[in-house]
Amino acid sequence: MQLDSGIDVPVLFERGKQLPHIRYFGSPLRHSDADEVMHSFAMLPPQDVQVGDHAFHQIPFVTPVSGGKAIEQQVVDGVLPTALFRSAFISYADHFAVLQPW
Repeated sequence: MQLDSGIDVPVLFERGKQLPHIRYFGSPLRHSDADEVMHSFAMLPPQDVQVGDHAFHQIPFVTPVSGGKAIEQQVVDGVLPTALFRSAFISYADHFAVLQPW
C-alpha cells in the first residue's frame, strides 16, 4: 500500500483479481483530480486491514471503475490516506514509514 496525504478515502486497485464490489444505485461516485479529469469509483465492503503491527477494522474503500475506458495499471495494491494515523513519518530516502494509529 502507498501512503498519501492528499486523499481522504482509502483506494484499492484490482491488480488482476476481482474485488467484491457493492452494487450502487444510479451512477458511480465521481471525482475530479487536480487536472480536472473526471474519475469514477465504486464502493467496496468495509474491510479489515493490517499495516505492520497495526490492525484497522471496517475501513471503507473505493476502487476505480473504467466506464468503458482502460484504467492505467497500478504498481501498488492501493492507497491509504495519512489521516488514518495520528502521526506519520515518511523517509523517502530510506524507503520506510513510522506510523502511529489513533
